[in-house]
Amino acid sequence: MSRPRCCGKRNHPDEQAAQVARAKLQAGTGRTARVYRCHPAGGWHLTTRPDVPPIVPTQTPPPRIDRETRRRVLVRDRHRCVVCGRDVTGTSTGPRAAGLPYVLHRRNRRLAPTPPNLVTVCGTGGTGCRAWLRAHRAEAFAAGLLIGARDIAEQIPVVTHADGWVLLTNNGGLRRIPGMGMAS
Repeated sequence: MSRPRCCGKRNHPDEQAAQVARAKLQAGTGRTARVYRCHPAGGWHLTTRPDVPPIVPTQTPPPRIDRETRRRVLVRDRHRCVVCGRDVTGTSTGPRAAGLPYVLHRRNRRLAPTPPNLVTVCGTGGTGCRAWLRAHRAEAFAAGLLIGARDIAEQIPVVTHADGWVLLTNNGGLRRIPGMGMAS
C-alpha cells in the first residue's frame, strides 16, 4: 500500500503516525530519524541523514570508587584537600555523596579508580579547589593534579599542600621525591 505524497515526500496523516514510522525505522535499521511537519502541504514527514551514525546502545556508566579505595585515598591525603590543605571531613558534594569528601580523578573517569589516579580536593564543580582546577587546567596539569589519558598515574608526580612533590602508590600510600621541595 502506497502512502500519499505531498511535496514529493512520503506523507503521514498525523504526528502520531509519523512517530510510529520513526520508531519502526530506528528499530529496524538503527538509523536516526526526525519527524517534522510540512508547512505547505500540511503532512508529516520523516527525515534521515546519511551522515548520522546508527544508534548505539548507551555507554556503561563509569566505574564507581569503592569504599576501601576512597578510605585509602582519604587516609593518604590526611582528610585534607591536596591543593589548599582544608579539612574535608564530613563534606558532601550532593545527595549521592552521602557526606563523603570529593575524590577527584586525575585522569579520565572511565578508567579504573585506583589510588594513584585519585586525589582529595575541597569544593564542588563551582566552588573550592575543584572549581579552581577546572578553571586553571594548565596549572593543574603542571602540578600533576590532572594527567593525560595515556599517562601512567604511578609515574606522574603530584604536588600536595602537605608533602610537596610525591608519587602516589597503588597501595594507597605516597613516596616523597627527594630534592623537589615543598609546594609553593
